[in-house]
Amino acid sequence: MILAMVFAHVWGVLELVALATLTRTVRVRTVLAALAVGLYACAPAAILLQVAWTRLVARLTGEQLFELVRVGSYTLDPLIEELVKVMPLVALIVIIPAVRRQWSVADCILIGAATGSGFGLAEDLFRYSGAVNRSMPVNGGWQLAVNLSLPIVPSPMKTLTSWLPSGAAIDDLPASYGHYNLHLMVSALGGLAIALMFLYRGHARRVGIALLLYIAGEHAAGNWTITGQSGLGSALAAPFNALRDILWVMPIAALAIAWWLDRQRQRGATAPELALARERRSTLRVFGVLNSAVARPPASIFWVDQLSRMRRAYGAASSSQPDAAERLRQVDLPPKNSAKENWSSPVI
Repeated sequence: MILAMVFAHVWGVLELVALATLTRTVRVRTVLAALAVGLYACAPAAILLQVAWTRLVARLTGEQLFELVRVGSYTLDPLIEELVKVMPLVALIVIIPAVRRQWSVADCILIGAATGSGFGLAEDLFRYSGAVNRSMPVNGGWQLAVNLSLPIVPSPMKTLTSWLPSGAAIDDLPASYGHYNLHLMVSALGGLAIALMFLYRGHARRVGIALLLYIAGEHAAGNWTITGQSGLGSALAAPFNALRDILWVMPIAALAIAWWLDRQRQRGATAPELALARERRSTLRVFGVLNSAVARPPASIFWVDQLSRMRRAYGAASSSQPDAAERLRQVDLPPKNSAKENWSSPVI
């Protein structure tokens, strides 16, 4: 059952990886490593920050700790969690210049989604891993007798036919919260926000900040709705609740925006000297890439995928530093009649 829960979180990330195939430059194992960072680093960091501020405020004000925890669930805690989940991505972009120059917007979305999925997996494990002995097989998974909501861990076959499945589905919650991987969805938007803030300038940065605030507001509105309270908070949560039913499509929209933006960042990847032999003979380059990928499976699939990702990274770098990239290309290109030129035009 625990393995099925883990598989659900991993599968949602792989679905986004498949959608981002045309523009991503990161390896699948890099994305899965980001999921591990969300599980082992982001989740403990968020817990420590939440414990620290609630204990500090309780000591300074004399408020009851349980009351601060309740209020924090829909005020400060959502902001802390959403910021912690995108901090690994921010650190990579700021510390490593090559990441900032070569990674695509789709890469940022995938890394954000993976850390968010790892964070959500940590929450599910904290809540339900001790209830394995109280689970019972049901149609499509296992039902956990932990509370009145009776969450269901989907079976692997159920996961394979689901879009961004949750590790523990809850029927009492709205579909976007109970059946989808909420942390993965909102963190994918967080990855887009970070890409707009750090890879672009001007109005794009303002859009990124607004998107990050929307994510935190969405999280807070969801927690407020779950509490069942009314008042001013319900009025503030209403705009977020109106978009709740289409939350599952937002990662798709984010990747569509990333594809549109990455076309400009990776335009150098279409240089003729970087094309495969079959690409030069095809009317459309995508057909040439597909023909090369299936020429000698399975090795050709991985080889063409690696080459395509390297070309995109080169294209993004040449767009950000065109003069340096042009000099590098002139140095690396071999003579036309050399043996290397003949070897570099394989059948695939």
